[in-house]
Amino acid sequence: MSHLLCIPFKKTLSIDLKQKLANVIDSTFFQTSSIFGDDLSAINRMREDLINIDVSESGLQKMKTYYICFSKLKEKFPDNQIEYTWFQTLGRKSYGCSHTCFLFEEINVVYNIGAMYSLLAMENSDGSVEGLKKSCHYFQYSAGCFGHIIKLLESADEKLLDRKTLTALNYLMLAQAQEAFWFKAVKDSHKDSLIAKLALQVSELYDTASKHAHTSEIIRTDWVEHLKSKSLYFSAVAHYRNSIALGEKEAYGAQIKSLQESLKNLNKASLGDESALLFRERVENTLKSCERDNDLIFLQGIPSIVPEIRPA
Repeated sequence: MSHLLCIPFKKTLSIDLKQKLANVIDSTFFQTSSIFGDDLSAINRMREDLINIDVSESGLQKMKTYYICFSKLKEKFPDNQIEYTWFQTLGRKSYGCSHTCFLFEEINVVYNIGAMYSLLAMENSDGSVEGLKKSCHYFQYSAGCFGHIIKLLESADEKLLDRKTLTALNYLMLAQAQEAFWFKAVKDSHKDSLIAKLALQVSELYDTASKHAHTSEIIRTDWVEHLKSKSLYFSAVAHYRNSIALGEKEAYGAQIKSLQESLKNLNKASLGDESALLFRERVENTLKSCERDNDLIFLQGIPSIVPEIRPA
């Protein structure tokens, strides 16, 4: 698979959650905090585990366990009693933001769960069939986390996280999940017409991600350019694969038009890895061969409109 992106974990400051919650209990409730000492120690350990979490299934489970336990606190405790600080790590500069509402802590933990899924997806993208399946699922789960945060923010009275950034990350993860699915279709030698449809869907998801990333206050410029180039690259792949299917139907003029569109998109993309350069060379050589055969043998007219592909 071509170059993929994963989301770095946000960082958070350590807080003595046990003591903070104990203070709230002693000042607000009729019971004393000492009754809940073991429970308070447990949730404090859970949060401390988040500070230096390993990229692993066990690390993922620790994050989920803390999220579930913490989300129950808002049912029993008054809000805006404890300050939580999280540091943005997506851009070139890291900066912190602090809030006292439960929702701020919740959405940042879900953000890191989404980041964990993206990192696990990268670890499993080894090109094997099982790895591709896992990678695809993990990217989907990651997208689900960022989509869930967007829904949670609908009830927020203030800006806790940038929605444009979250939307970009959501579509980025969906694009990479689709890319894993496309790659498996290539390895399984499916029909070129189907691979073209899958590739176009990859292109459209990357294009949507790039548009939202462009308006984000956080996402780096090189990421924005990468997303746009990936969109152009997969559009080129879609038209190239479709050209093969058109050639099989003896629609040689339409085949040439599709190859021209493929090459045009490749010329706009800035992907410089070896596989992209080899693909560009293949498209160029195929286009020259098809144009020569059409000029000498088939004599079909070149349509003015690129043959339509329906994404799948």
